[in-house]
Amino acid sequence: MSAPGVSRWHVARTIAGRDLRSQLFGLSLYLAVALVLWGVSHFALRNALWQVEQNGLMVLGSPVAYPFFLAMWLSAIYFGLMAAVAIARERDNGTLEVLFYGPVDSLSYLAGKFLQPMASALVVTALYLVTFGAAAWFTNLGFPRETPQLVVLALALTACVVALGLLISALSRRVFLAVLVFLGLMLLFTLFSVAHAVLLAIPGQRLTDLLAFARTVVDNVQQVLTWVSPIGYYSRGSAALQVGDAGQYLAALGSSLLYAAVMLSLAAWAFARKGVRR
Repeated sequence: MSAPGVSRWHVARTIAGRDLRSQLFGLSLYLAVALVLWGVSHFALRNALWQVEQNGLMVLGSPVAYPFFLAMWLSAIYFGLMAAVAIARERDNGTLEVLFYGPVDSLSYLAGKFLQPMASALVVTALYLVTFGAAAWFTNLGFPRETPQLVVLALALTACVVALGLLISALSRRVFLAVLVFLGLMLLFTLFSVAHAVLLAIPGQRLTDLLAFARTVVDNVQQVLTWVSPIGYYSRGSAALQVGDAGQYLAALGSSLLYAAVMLSLAAWAFARKGVRR
């Protein structure tokens, strides 16, 4: 329970504000953003420009939308990793127990740990919008009209990944284990998503028996992962935007927020079970 006269919201804001100041005045966030922008511009935007150069006039749906998603996905992994480290590190160092001698309870602590990366994600999203807007203007690739909806969807994706990271952190007593589990899950989600897209792109007449079997297995696993992986919720929302289906878009957005709420609830349960001691 929080101390009398001190609301949970006040405690959560204090924790989030302290961590946010620490991150904004540090170098790690800006190094991560710089690496993401370099990688995305080098491998995604450059590829789109290369295709135009090789083929002349081309009709591309939203050439900046995919690099923007890639940047938001990599940033979501970064914020999720920071969340996965947050509780486990303070518990491992013994500072978590000291913190709870003050007016802090598990709900206000988790809320603060969730609000801070979401506030940082808003800052990073603004940086990306300026950067990709400038890139679209200079290269004449065009900025997607659905950018506001994509931004909302990408922030919901970040909320899902951060909540999942907090759940893993609440379950872990060691930082190394939390990092290993989180990165392993992100790698699994990403590889299966890529493998599924690659196998589906192969024409049926070119499929060998082995490839057909692999496609069936990967397709079945992917059907499950679309409800477990945060990418699945973003993909459904993005697909709904492409066909102009507002109902499906809102359903994907709502289900991703529900996913984040479930992960946070499980994190609160796990945190109460594990306690604050090493």
